[in-house]
Amino acid sequence: MPSIDVTLELVTPAYAGGASPEQCDGLRPPVLKALLRFWWRAMHPELPPDELFMAEAGLFGSTGDGQRLRVIPLGDPTAMECQRPGQSLPGDTAFLSYGVSEWAREARGFRTNRPRVATGQTIRFRLAWGNKIPCNAEEEFVKTLWLLSTFSGWGTKARRGWGSIHVDCPCFGGAPYTNLKDPHGAASVDDLRNRLQAGLTAILGPRAGISLQPGSNEAEHTAFSPDTRLFIGPGCQNAEDALDKLGQVYNRYRRALGAGRNHAPGAVGPDHQKRSNWCAKPPVKTDVAPLGSAFGLPHLARFTKGPRVDVGVGAPLTGRRASPVFFKVLRCGARFVPAVLWLPARFLPVGTPVCVRAPAGESEVRDPGVTGIAQFFDGNPELMCYARGGAWLGLRGYGWTEVNW
Repeated sequence: MPSIDVTLELVTPAYAGGASPEQCDGLRPPVLKALLRFWWRAMHPELPPDELFMAEAGLFGSTGDGQRLRVIPLGDPTAMECQRPGQSLPGDTAFLSYGVSEWAREARGFRTNRPRVATGQTIRFRLAWGNKIPCNAEEEFVKTLWLLSTFSGWGTKARRGWGSIHVDCPCFGGAPYTNLKDPHGAASVDDLRNRLQAGLTAILGPRAGISLQPGSNEAEHTAFSPDTRLFIGPGCQNAEDALDKLGQVYNRYRRALGAGRNHAPGAVGPDHQKRSNWCAKPPVKTDVAPLGSAFGLPHLARFTKGPRVDVGVGAPLTGRRASPVFFKVLRCGARFVPAVLWLPARFLPVGTPVCVRAPAGESEVRDPGVTGIAQFFDGNPELMCYARGGAWLGLRGYGWTEVNW
C-alpha cells in the first residue's frame, strides 16, 4: 500500500480541545484529514462544485465510496504536553485569542481559559492509500501537505496564527518535487520568499490564472486565485514575537476601524460610526455591514455605556462565516517570520443574509465586500489609529513584503 510518513511539529501553541473546554486531545487524525481536505480544495479553483466534491471523494473517501486516504498516527496524540488554562498572553497575542482567553484582573493581563498543546510538540502520521485511488494521488497529497505546512494552523483560532504547524515531509525538495522546498527550512527571509514563490507556482500552474472574483458564480469555495494576497513580515527572534507581530498589525488596524468602541479619544473609525448610528436609527436592507465583518462573523460590539450591536449570519445571528485571512508563523533559520494570506471567495452562499441586531432595531444588510481586507494590506491614509496614533499604512508600510508568483 503506497504511503508517506510525515512529522508534524507545533511552531506556536494549539488550542486542540475536545468535547469540553477543559479537555485537550492533542493532534488527532480526523483533524489532520479535515485540514488536508480543506487545502486540497483550496488548490483547485478550476473545479466547479460538483466536480470538486466528486474528485475530493475519490481521493479522501466519502460515505458512498468508503475510506480512501487513511491517516494513521505513529504515536499517541493524547501523550503530548498540554498547558493548563491560565497561561499568560503577552503583548498583542491576546487580540488573536478572543474566545480562548479572559482578563485576569489580579495580574492586569489576559490569560488562557482553556488548555493548549505546547510549542515544539511533535507527532508522526502515516498517510496511506490503496489501488482504488487516482494514479496521481501521491502528487496531490504532497502538494496539499506543502500548503498545510506553509499556511495552516491547528485547532481553535487556527486562522489567527495559533497552532501554526510545520510538516516534515521526506518528499519536499526531492524529485519530482524539487520546487516544493520545505518553507520552514529557509535560511533567510529572502530564501523563504523564493521558496514560497516557487512552491505556489509549481502547485497552481495554469490554475493561478483563473480569476475567482468575490461574488462570482465560480467562487463557490475558498481557493487560490489571482486575487490571492500573501505578505510576510520581518524576521523575529522567536515564535512568540512573530505571533505578537501578527497581533500588532491586526489590532492596530481593527482599532483604526473603531470597531464598536467609544471610550477612547478620537474613536471615529467607520465601523464605530456605523454601529453608533444603529444605536439611534434602525438598520435597513440597503445598509452595508461594517468593514471588519469581512474578517469573519458573528461579531459583537459592546459600547461603554451598555448597548451592543451584533452582526451575524442569518436572522438568529447563529450562523458563521469563517475569516478568509490566515495568519501563520514560519520558522526561518534561527528566526521566525509572520505571514498573512488572503483567499477571497463568495462571502456567503446565495440566499444567506447578513443581519444586524441593534438597540434601534433589526434588519438584513448587504455583505461588507472586500474593502476592509484590501485596505488592511494596502493601507488607507484617511484611516487613523486612535489607539497608537497615525494613519493606517498597510502591511507594506510597516515593513512587510508581498510575495507574488
